[in-house]
Amino acid sequence: MQSFRYVPHDSLPALAWCARIRRGSGVATVFHGMEVETSPGFFAEAAWNGGLDAAGLRTASVVCGTGGMIDASGLVFRAGTDGLCPLFSVRHRDVLHVSNSPVFALTAAGEKPDPLYPFYSHGLLRIFRRGVHGSRESLPTASPGVKLGVHFYVVVRIGPDLAMELEAPPAGDEPTDWRHYERLLEQAVRGVFANARDPARHKAYVPIAQVSRGYDSTASAALAAAAGCVEAVTIRDSRAVDPARDDGTATATRLGMCCRSFDRWDYRQRPEASDAECAFATVTTAPAWLAIDGVFAGRLVVAGTHGDCTWDVSGGKTPSNDLERPAATAVVGVSGLEFRLRVGFLQLNPPTIGMRHARKVAAIGRSAEMRPWSIGGSYDRPVPRRIAEDRGVPRSTFGMTKIAGGHSHFYRAETFSPAALRDYDAFRTRSLAAAPALKRAVARLRCAAEQAAWLCLHEGRRRSAVAMLLPWQPVVVTGGRHSIPWRFRFVFQWVCDTLTPRYRLPEHEEDRTT
Repeated sequence: MQSFRYVPHDSLPALAWCARIRRGSGVATVFHGMEVETSPGFFAEAAWNGGLDAAGLRTASVVCGTGGMIDASGLVFRAGTDGLCPLFSVRHRDVLHVSNSPVFALTAAGEKPDPLYPFYSHGLLRIFRRGVHGSRESLPTASPGVKLGVHFYVVVRIGPDLAMELEAPPAGDEPTDWRHYERLLEQAVRGVFANARDPARHKAYVPIAQVSRGYDSTASAALAAAAGCVEAVTIRDSRAVDPARDDGTATATRLGMCCRSFDRWDYRQRPEASDAECAFATVTTAPAWLAIDGVFAGRLVVAGTHGDCTWDVSGGKTPSNDLERPAATAVVGVSGLEFRLRVGFLQLNPPTIGMRHARKVAAIGRSAEMRPWSIGGSYDRPVPRRIAEDRGVPRSTFGMTKIAGGHSHFYRAETFSPAALRDYDAFRTRSLAAAPALKRAVARLRCAAEQAAWLCLHEGRRRSAVAMLLPWQPVVVTGGRHSIPWRFRFVFQWVCDTLTPRYRLPEHEEDRTT
């Protein structure tokens, strides 16, 4: 019979956890921050559309966060259903560590990233592109033969011999038409809200919406407002010709929510290198939200991430029910996971509700009944447009131009805060200097060869149609459009080095239990 043994620690990030499982042991020791919800049969840093118990977590079709439970088969862990909250694992001999943080998993296992491996960002993109089929893939560590497993979306079962069995998450009801789909969205949002505020929780989460002038966040905010959300946040860009070009204050007001606006560059004034909390994936990060961590603490943040996967009907795209995204150019939304775990908030993304029925959702978006909400062109999303317009948001105020005003890339010096850039460059110089000269030369040569192949195969930004259909090929063939300079090839290693101290536990800490 399996059981959990919980070891809380107030030095850990509020929502971080790591389960240590020894071969043949009937006990999984779970080290965790003080805001992780725990009970004898399950634990979670999540909200979901179901009851606040192990069965509810196991069968939920929408899980915002991660958790673990015990059922008849033994230990089971769940990744988030939105692709923003993967699980990470490291197996070393007879011990397996499973965590919601890559840094925690590595630190608990006594491992580090490979200091000379320049393709962590590409490797993560390769795994993400394969959807539920990518969950058996991994990233290298500094120790030969030891891998960092990355598990998007899936349900993970752990056998007595530490073998991992991976299952696709529950799909939920398949929508039949627009009205049915709209009802499923509304029910799921209300269900997650109810779970997040369940009085049986040790800590409840109050909803707040991220709103901009794009399709997906506007529709998500409209659904949140209909379910009782009364607060919103948005960002302005003081460096843009029009600082309010992506400011969603007017939309939030129309939806009956009070809204606070923040400058997307405020984080660069912070004296510490906090950028590392938002740099995990290097490409398409969102450090702008670092400046308002106090606003997000204890909140269920409603955002519009991954609307391009289910709601975009431009160009006749055919989405995958297995969540494969071979044409994805970045792993959107994952970079800020360490920020989320420290601050202590959850995130709900309505576009990902029913994502395992993505083909049906796309068909509904292209149906005759949705044509009045289709505007054509390369940025056309009838589903979110109808959601927002039906709830009082004027057509002319959103969804006109794709801005992605909160996104940045950590392969540009100007994206880093001055403190973080100094810290990163010092780390890179120190780390590379410690490696043998020949190994440094080989790593740089590999990087140059990959860059040359990328340019030849894709002419900078183009990707071949064949490559898009074969997501199991190397990333250099499937081709993300972002070219990362050598200087910024070691951001993942810097993130782990910077954040490892917060995950170090005293020796024999596993002997303290609750």
